[in-house]
Amino acid sequence: LMSDRGTAPGEIHETAAYEATNAHVHTRTTAVLGLIHLGILPGNKEYIEFGKRAYDWPTTIPITFECMVLLAAFGAVLGMLGLNRLPRLHHPLFTHSTFHRVCDDRFYLSIEASDPKFDQTQTPSFLEHLGGKNVEVLED
Repeated sequence: LMSDRGTAPGEIHETAAYEATNAHVHTRTTAVLGLIHLGILPGNKEYIEFGKRAYDWPTTIPITFECMVLLAAFGAVLGMLGLNRLPRLHHPLFTHSTFHRVCDDRFYLSIEASDPKFDQTQTPSFLEHLGGKNVEVLED
């Protein structure tokens, strides 16, 4: 006597549910063995790695130090970029007609309006008095 699926009655047929249950059993077994390894569940708590007990505080010092240095370096770089307001992809100076000559043969001076000593009329006249050429006020 055979069913339409090709299996005899009472024979276990691997279905999606059976495979899911099988995977669940394997996952639980792996988790329990992992917890025994960590010493959370009763088992071999005197597991020795490189002459030291597993997860004892001296074994965690090197990786803790390395992670601390790595995170401090990332924090310093990201903090520097943030405080310098970088990357700034556009600046009003880029639109000036003579800005393309800055790297070739010219000296360029920019005074931001956020400077406490900046004055809309006195600052350009002071720069012209010092010998500045092409002194202009650029709007943002």
